[in-house]
Amino acid sequence: EAFNRMSDDLKQIAAELKSEIAKYQRYTHENLTKARRRVWVDWTNRIVIDKKTGEPGLLCVGVDVTAVMRAEKEKLRQYTRYKRRDILNEGLNRRLSQAELVGELRQTGVLIEAPFILHLLGIPAEYMVEGPADKEWMERQQHIDSLIDYLQDADVGVAWKTQAGVAVIQSLPNPRGGPVPVESAKLAAEKLIKIIERYWQGAAILIGVAHSTGETTELAGLFEQARAALRYGPVFATDRGIYHWHDLGFFQFFAKELGSGQSRQFVQDHLGPVLNKKQA
Repeated sequence: EAFNRMSDDLKQIAAELKSEIAKYQRYTHENLTKARRRVWVDWTNRIVIDKKTGEPGLLCVGVDVTAVMRAEKEKLRQYTRYKRRDILNEGLNRRLSQAELVGELRQTGVLIEAPFILHLLGIPAEYMVEGPADKEWMERQQHIDSLIDYLQDADVGVAWKTQAGVAVIQSLPNPRGGPVPVESAKLAAEKLIKIIERYWQGAAILIGVAHSTGETTELAGLFEQARAALRYGPVFATDRGIYHWHDLGFFQFFAKELGSGQSRQFVQDHLGPVLNKKQA
């Protein structure tokens, strides 16, 4: 079908060349070779006059620019990826409101709306640590970028890199209204793991999950919950691959306060002396 459509396009262009040569003096067209390989060709067309007969003819010169087109496409894809990442991380850091975040994503072609499921992938630490821009580090970053593109192409949601790992937002319809059930969020995480395993074969990927509830609907809050689930969940259950915020139970209260000034002061005043070997 694609071949026939391209053939029809080329036939139409060939028919118009003589009558509308100005329109096709220079243009780039995607072609399908006999080996079914897609190539981009930059065509330059001119009317030439036969010196002997005086009859007009066409001179068509085509240059294969497939590599250039792919490079431009990858450059645009990379720009979109980084633009999307910056917007989402600004939202997670609460420098953008939820409405501003959704609006700016819409301008990049990403449409999301509540209720949300947020997954945080526990990527191996060596892939996430910022280091010198040597060959090994660049290869790792390219691997992460390829994973993000793979998830985008798989249409599982919006994926981007954060300091805590690769995050994925899914905006799921809920016909009953209200928040997404916990079971639906875990099922979505299971499907996501299967997709990742096809890309990252042999790697055990852990996922922290959180979803929209009556109390928490903002992505920044869901991200904090998913990060806490990924950080503390394996402490209580080492045999799982999926750790949901809901599964932390009453430890949710501790997880929320661990970063507060009051908690740090408690550690310093009460736990510090206990941990001091000289005062043991």
